Amino acid sequence: MKGVWDVKKEVDRIKRVVSASLEATAVFLKDDAVRRIVDPPKTGRYYVGAPYRVGKPPHQASAPGESPADDSGALKASGRVEKKSDFHFEVKFGGQGGVDYARDLEYGMPQLKNPLEPRPFLRPAVEETRSKLPKILDLASFYSKTL
Repeated sequence: MKGVWDVKKEVDRIKRVVSASLEATAVFLKDDAVRRIVDPPKTGRYYVGAPYRVGKPPHQASAPGESPADDSGALKASGRVEKKSDFHFEVKFGGQGGVDYARDLEYGMPQLKNPLEPRPFLRPAVEETRSKLPKILDLASFYSKTL
């Protein structure tokens, strides 16, 4: 008996597995960044009665070094995974829905008269995702049999 191995079919399957793994990793990263924005506790100042808060409940901001505190929901809603190709996925925050402050929160704004200290949410999520990558790849390998 002679066995036949369809190399093209196997390469196509591997490409699908790798692409799915990359996409799953990007989604995990985005979701972890959102979790960091939403999850309390935050230890910054309370904002009560500021003109822009009329009719809104008090808000506790994040302290320097903490991930931003969710207030309007716009920052977390701006998070997305963009597929550039089968092997290129980008995680982005801001740039849509009027959210133009994601970078300022992530890296701070030291040039201001009253500097804004960084409130990182994406970089810690990258580090967390990096630490979980072997597990993500193991799961992708396990599920690859169904692709």
